[in-house]
Amino acid sequence: MMAAAARGAAAPTRESKKRPINLLDEAKILLAKLVVGVVLAIAPDTPVAGTAAEIVKQIGRPTAASREGELARDLCLPCFALAKRVPGSNPKKLADDIAAYAKKHNSGEEEEARVCQDVSAANGYLNFTLAMTYLARVIPLVIDGSFTEPLAPTGIDDRTMIEYSQP
Repeated sequence: MMAAAARGAAAPTRESKKRPINLLDEAKILLAKLVVGVVLAIAPDTPVAGTAAEIVKQIGRPTAASREGELARDLCLPCFALAKRVPGSNPKKLADDIAAYAKKHNSGEEEEARVCQDVSAANGYLNFTLAMTYLARVIPLVIDGSFTEPLAPTGIDDRTMIEYSQP
């Protein structure tokens, strides 16, 4: 009986295999770290407390204003709120500076560098193209079936609304 209990304790359960966060949210967090790091490199006196969390909330799908004639990217960040924190900067100049710095210096092995394949700037927006090697991480999750399992609670707002048309 003890051997069975020991085997049962050693076997991984379905609960222990839950993904803690989805890949898109993880990419937003890593891109926010990248942007904060670049802002600190460009303007070391910039107050960045709480900036990464704000950036994560602002990163979203590209809009027509963020493209300026180029192909759509995977994610974009409007730099308008961020430019208010950087002294003597405007959104367009800040986006251009961040994109240029990231292209020049973001080729290392740190996790932020492996997420982003390309960074471009247009109209005060930063446009990010996610690396195929990063996106390929979803393939094993699809194969083993854990991609369709519910995500672990994020703590943001776990309420569900169910609507129906007839009482």
